[in-house]
Amino acid sequence: MFRGPIIRPGPGLVRTVAATAVISGAVHGSQHAARHEATARAAMAAQAAGRSRQQISELRAQLAALQAQQLRAAVPVAARASGGADIVIRLQELARMQARGTLTEQEFQAAKASLLGIAQVGQGGTGA
Repeated sequence: MFRGPIIRPGPGLVRTVAATAVISGAVHGSQHAARHEATARAAMAAQAAGRSRQQISELRAQLAALQAQQLRAAVPVAARASGGADIVIRLQELARMQARGTLTEQEFQAAKASLLGIAQVGQGGTGA
């Protein structure tokens, strides 16, 4: 007694396997794309950080140049001609002595004026 083939309801084994393969491929492809995008973002962030570090270095160099320019402008031309770096060191030493209390304000101003070659007003000078 042969009744014929058994027909099962539903998509069947081959169709189920095919659908699973398609879904698996799509998931793998999206994972690959996500990894690629993350790698690209990390590379762009590293480049931006490198540019920022270089910009910071350039800004620091510009700041140092401006500070040196301000220092040169603060010391008179005559003082620079006679060894400006030496005078700056002496002025710093005088400022430290005043801060320690070794020199009074008047002594500090007189010594500074003498170093810079400036005649003090009220001290017999004509004022420069």
